[in-house]
Amino acid sequence: HAYKVGFQLEQGISNVGTTRYGDINYGLLNGVPNRITQFATPYLEKLRIKADLGLFVQDQWKIQRLTLNYGLRFDTFNGYVPPQEIPATRFVPARSYAEVRNVPLWRDLNPRLGGSYDLFGDGRTALKASFGRYVSKSGITLQRNNNPITTSVTQVNRVWSDGNGNYQPDCELTNPLANGECGVISDLNFGQTRVNTRYADDVLLGFGARESNWDVTTEVQHQLTPGISINGGDYRNW
Repeated sequence: HAYKVGFQLEQGISNVGTTRYGDINYGLLNGVPNRITQFATPYLEKLRIKADLGLFVQDQWKIQRLTLNYGLRFDTFNGYVPPQEIPATRFVPARSYAEVRNVPLWRDLNPRLGGSYDLFGDGRTALKASFGRYVSKSGITLQRNNNPITTSVTQVNRVWSDGNGNYQPDCELTNPLANGECGVISDLNFGQTRVNTRYADDVLLGFGARESNWDVTTEVQHQLTPGISINGGDYRNW
C-alpha cells in the first residue's frame, strides 16, 4: 500500500473590482442626431471568491501483476458579492446594496479509480483502465450575474431630435420623461433593480450542482523495443 492524503486551498483568490466609466453617448444617423444613451456610471462592481477548496485521499494497492489506484476528492467552492455603496452619479441617485451570499456554494464528492494489469508478466504489455468525476473550474461568472449592480438598469436610450441643429440636446437629461428635444427614457427603472430571471437554488447550492464530467478510459499498451511502444484505447466522457 502507498497512502496519500492532501488538500488544495485557494482563499480570497479573486477580489475583483471593475469600474465602469462614461455616462453618455450621442447617436447620429447620416450625420443627423437621433439618439442618446445614458449610463448610471461611474460605479465599482465588486466580486469575491471566499474559498476554493479540495481535500483528497488516495491509495495504491499492488497484488502480483495488478496495480490499483483509488481515491476520493471533496471539492467546495463559495463565492459572494460584498456590500456595495455607490455615490450619486450624473443621472441617478446614490445606491446601496446588501451582501449577496452563496453565489454559489457548491460541494462535490469525486471518486477516482484506476488500474493496470501486466498481461504476460514481462512488463511489456499492460491493460489499463480509469474512471473518475471532475468538476469544472469556476471563477466570478455567477457572482457577476447575481450582483445587484448587474441586475439593475444601468443604461437607457432616448430619442433626440436636434431641431435647431446645434448638436447639443436641448433638454433636461435628468428628467426621465419627454422634455425639450428628448423623448422619454426606454426604462423608467433606470438605476433601480429590473425584473430579472432568478437563479434556482438547485443551481447555486448543494451537492452535485456544479458542472462536472465523468471520464472513462480503457487502454492497451505494448512495448515493441526499448523506448518504442504502441498504445490504443477507448476514451469516453459525459
